[in-house]
Amino acid sequence: MLITLRSTFHAALDPIRYRVEVGDNIRRLRGARARYCLDYRQGSRTNVCGCGWPCRRTRAESPAGVAVTNIEECGPDGDRYGRGFVRITVEPEY
Repeated sequence: MLITLRSTFHAALDPIRYRVEVGDNIRRLRGARARYCLDYRQGSRTNVCGCGWPCRRTRAESPAGVAVTNIEECGPDGDRYGRGFVRITVEPEY
């Protein structure tokens, strides 16, 4: 199934679409880190925005009967302290 993630903080950012299955899904964040407004380094400044898109302040649009929860940045193996990937939990609504 296809879900869409949108930032609730920066309306100008394009939505991200991921093909997911029920359960935990780990997907690579596409494009430059700055596009996602995560904590990143720009010259001597760090945490330029830090709003956490697409992790915190995210709205998920999914097909009827499907709930999307626990959107958070992680490492390639789901390591919660890692970076560059996003974990999305998809559950059927009862």
